[in-house]
Amino acid sequence: MPNAIEQFFRRPSKRTYLAARRVAVARLGGSPPVDVFDFQALEVLFQLRRFDQVLEQAEELVDRYPLSPRLYFLAGVAAEEVGDPTRMGFYRSRAQCCIGGIGATGTGDRKSPFQSTYLTDARMIAAVMGREAVRQRVIDFRGSTLDELECDDGSKLYFHLLQLDAVIAREDSTAMDAAIGQNLAKRTPTRAASRVAGRATRRTATRQPAPNTLASGGSANGRRRSKSRSASKGKPVINN
Repeated sequence: MPNAIEQFFRRPSKRTYLAARRVAVARLGGSPPVDVFDFQALEVLFQLRRFDQVLEQAEELVDRYPLSPRLYFLAGVAAEEVGDPTRMGFYRSRAQCCIGGIGATGTGDRKSPFQSTYLTDARMIAAVMGREAVRQRVIDFRGSTLDELECDDGSKLYFHLLQLDAVIAREDSTAMDAAIGQNLAKRTPTRAASRVAGRATRRTATRQPAPNTLASGGSANGRRRSKSRSASKGKPVINN
């Protein structure tokens, strides 16, 4: 891994995440951030509970998607299922760092969108906040191209991906629309997502001007909303 990415995982913060993000985006080589296509086989293997193969596939993808919380989440659950606590801890820690890094970059509204790296990041962040995505689209806001995620509780979250502007400039909307459809068609397993979400607490909270909060135990499918509504404005943060 390049030094900027290693530095982020060693000392996760908003600053190190944004530096690592630039490296990760450059690694895509100008391609749209539509990691959902590369993750299709991984998702199928996960649903079929072929966890050894999930781990093999994840190891092949991690070099291209080094900041993907979705990738680390699936690998962490797979490692737990095969009884590998070392790899489980490694992948869970990385998923939490990525979730917290994104959460440290904004508030998730149009004026201060989360600075995500890949298309699947939006759904993972919504899951950690106890919400379920029901609609996803690309919008233009004050000259910036944003990824808008509408949630089941009526709220909206906004994300800025560096690659989206290039995609729109090339009018490559067909690929993006297809990727968004694939992204929304997937669901993160509730119990496992809750474990990751519940651990995403305060490694960077001390580095931020205001404390961050998280709907602890929020499910990926938007369940238990009665517990997470009070934290609906909370942000995912990094766990130690």
